[in-house]
Amino acid sequence: MGAEHCVYRVKWSPSLPVADDQVLADSAEQVNALRGQLDAMKEHVDSMFATAADLIAADDLDDVLARITRRAALEVRAIRYLLAVRLHPGGDLHCHHKGFEEEGVAEYVDRVFAADPALQPESWLVVPVRSNRRDYGRLLAISGARQGFLPQERELFEVYARYAASALDGASALLEAKERGDHASALLSLARALAAAGTSDEIARRLAGAVPLVVDCDRVVVYLLDAASGELARCAVTTREGPSGAEMEAKAWVPTPGGPLERLLTNPSDKFLLVDEHRGHPRLRELFATEGFVATVLVPLVGGESFLGLLSVSVFEGQPGSG
Repeated sequence: MGAEHCVYRVKWSPSLPVADDQVLADSAEQVNALRGQLDAMKEHVDSMFATAADLIAADDLDDVLARITRRAALEVRAIRYLLAVRLHPGGDLHCHHKGFEEEGVAEYVDRVFAADPALQPESWLVVPVRSNRRDYGRLLAISGARQGFLPQERELFEVYARYAASALDGASALLEAKERGDHASALLSLARALAAAGTSDEIARRLAGAVPLVVDCDRVVVYLLDAASGELARCAVTTREGPSGAEMEAKAWVPTPGGPLERLLTNPSDKFLLVDEHRGHPRLRELFATEGFVATVLVPLVGGESFLGLLSVSVFEGQPGSG
């Protein structure tokens, strides 16, 4: 429980014949010792059942993770405890701790993720928070002495790490279901809006406004083909702040001779083009890099065998999702 030291008193008797009353006394001591062990086991089981009940009843992820951290701290002897997990790769870090100063937590989070758990100090007990679905993070206990932890303590700690993983599995499943519902709703709304749109410019605006609801991106631009000039006219722009008119000055995009966009004019295809630091036509890479985008997906708008325009979806950081 964090004390500076512990004192143990050990007694034993030589293996010599003893009187019957001594045998009875020894038996009583053994019974009392077994009762103590059973009581301790009952406390462990009660704590685990209580944690399992939290997983079923709780509706707040951070609250559940905080409870798991507190209960793990009662079961494993240490002076500091840390639970650091992410709901999905690259997502926000959920961090719960006991015994740490707030300003020092970040350093331990970095260390616990940077090294293999087997290479951590002897006074550290690090177990992965992992399920069959995903590796979420780490659960850490730090003892006040240099010696390691008992095997039973590791087993208990792993149980609480699995509880945390179960809570995260449930939360991620709910989040994914919500996202799928939101995407389906957005697509349905888009279909209805497009059916009700009266002009091509209105269709472009509705399309540019709907894409960010389905794909995480920083900017969406819809270009429509001007058949007379062969240029792509910029008809609608949406950023993270919403529909934008500030970027409409450059209203036309002239395809580079022999480039991929000109080929689309003569040979329409619905295959998307990915443009980033390493892929895509050099002219397109230069164009989007100048605007500050690290990756852009260009989706041709094709009707039958006719090329109608282009949907441009760009991000400042990371890569576009597969959707």
